Amino acid sequence: MAKIRGPLLSTRASGRFGGVLSFRDTARGPVATRYHYPGSRNLVTPSQAQLDHRALYGALVASWRALTQPQRDQYNADSLLLGLSGWALYVQQNISAPPPVINPSVANVGTRLTGENINQLSGSFALPSLTSPVLIVIAGEEGSSFGGDQIVSGITYNGVAMTRAHFLDIGGGGSNYNRIEIWFLLKASLPSPGDYPIVVTWSSSVSAIYAIPLVLQNANQGTPNAVGGNTSNASPLTANITPAVAGSIIIESFVVGNLGTFTPNSGQSIHDQFSGYAITASMGVGSKADVQAQLYAEQWSHDTVNRFVLALASWGPA
Repeated sequence: MAKIRGPLLSTRASGRFGGVLSFRDTARGPVATRYHYPGSRNLVTPSQAQLDHRALYGALVASWRALTQPQRDQYNADSLLLGLSGWALYVQQNISAPPPVINPSVANVGTRLTGENINQLSGSFALPSLTSPVLIVIAGEEGSSFGGDQIVSGITYNGVAMTRAHFLDIGGGGSNYNRIEIWFLLKASLPSPGDYPIVVTWSSSVSAIYAIPLVLQNANQGTPNAVGGNTSNASPLTANITPAVAGSIIIESFVVGNLGTFTPNSGQSIHDQFSGYAITASMGVGSKADVQAQLYAEQWSHDTVNRFVLALASWGPA
């Protein structure tokens, strides 16, 4: 009687059997092997070399994403003659030791400027020697002509005009209002390290005005990658922001039309706050560093709230 020597007592077999064996045809004939589940069910512990390679590649991806668009464009242009993509050239040059990504942080906070019934504040700010700095000025006010022309018309540092990144305001209680603004100046427009004049000008005289300069280090040289904010007549006040880049820092500015104290409720740092003026107002600035590219609900409290404004802006790594 003939004997069948093929797999499973047949002439041929292919596919899985009982989730244990796998049959297939090869150039050398039919073979049977232990079945390996795909993906995470194939529980094979990666070697240390594999883990190191994954970490290295992840660092390369993170550092590539942290480059500015002009820097990526330069890699793309340099790679054309080599027949590579800009990304491939970047990997080739940095595969042994990718440059570390250092997240931005607040490096220095300057002297607070305040005034009443005037339209200009002036002082100075000492710019330290930093990598990829961004100068930021927070300007706040309480005025009596909501919807009028009492807004910041310009801020200069060492005579160079800064750029408004974001603002919010709220009216109520007659024509009284509160407003907070975020302005910035990038490294290309900053002078060498030293002490230079800063001038904040409003379009007309305002009842109470405030300004505070601070500087970021290791910050992306561009506009904020996200802004957000909220206004209310109640406390606490929550404002949403979704930074576009992991490792960003959120700058958080606030003003209230009453005397009192601000308290961070979402793990933020507070860099300055001031409560005073004859007409009573409170203003200040804080931050949250090392955030991810996801939605954040930033919350602050004030103990005697009236016309609460919270404005946010985020910068990514350099």
